[in-house]
Order: sequence, then C-alpha cells, then structure tokens
Amino acid sequence: MYSNKSCTPLLLVCLFFIGLGLSYGQSPLTNEYCNERFDFCLKYPSILSQKDISSNEDGVVLRSDNQDIRLRVFGYHNMLENNAAEELDHYFDMANMEHPKLEAEWISTAKNDLDSNAWIRVGRIVYFVRTIVVGEDIIGLTFEVNRTKRLSFEEAEQLAKRLEQNIQL
Repeated sequence: MYSNKSCTPLLLVCLFFIGLGLSYGQSPLTNEYCNERFDFCLKYPSILSQKDISSNEDGVVLRSDNQDIRLRVFGYHNMLENNAAEELDHYFDMANMEHPKLEAEWISTAKNDLDSNAWIRVGRIVYFVRTIVVGEDIIGLTFEVNRTKRLSFEEAEQLAKRLEQNIQL
C-alpha cells in the first residue's frame, strides 16, 4: 500500500510532463475552423489561439500566443487543373521567386495526384506544406514552427511532427 507522501513526487513529475506536452502542441483538437466557400473544415490544437480570417473568405491564419507557430489553411479554384504534386512544385517555384536566396537545407516530400506534402528546413525553422485536390478546387495548408528560433532544429522538428499529427483537414 502506498502512502500519500510517497505518491506526491510521482504525481508532480507526471503533471510536469503532461503540462510540457500540452504547451508543445500535444493539446487536444479543441478548435475547429470551417470554410463554407470551399467546403472544408480544419480541426486544430488549442495552442493555436490567435485567428485571422481572410477578407475574401478563402481561409484563415492561426498563430500561437508566442508567435512561434503559424498555420495557414486556404482554398482556391484550380483554374489550371493541376494535380496536387504539380501544385506543390508550383509552391516551390513561387517561394524561390519571392526569396531567391532561400536555400532549403532539408526536404522530404510525398506526392500524388490528389494529396501532396513536403517538409522543409530553413536554418532552425521547419515548414510543412500540403496541397489537396477536392473536385475543382485546391485546399492548401502550410505551417511554420520555430519562427522565433528559440528551439534547436531537432526540437522544432519534433514539435512540427506532433503538430502535423494533431491537425485534421
């Protein structure tokens, strides 16, 4: 039989790790954003508490309170009838035109016609980009982790992967 005194340190350690997990993107999917114009919903962790909806109602930008994480989800009409892999390549072309000196140090992609994504490392910042073809529209999702560069790349990568698992589109 355990006494209350012997359980207290164990309980404190457990609460510390639970709190650490919640503050680093493992909070439950408590928030939802639905876009009627492009007919999609996004469930996301409560750590992303700041929300700016676009004026043309194509999507939303979500941010953490400390500005370290930014997520953007949006829809647009697929006028060129591209598949998801082509749209992802188009995203890279646009990023390179806007930032000619941008050099991604790490890229991992998964591409197919309907759903493509990529992980990109630029210094200590981790980017995730996803394009999904839905009928005649495309849904784009991007997020950045470690915008304040307070974490090491390894910590940012782990946080980004947990965040990606906690987002449902």
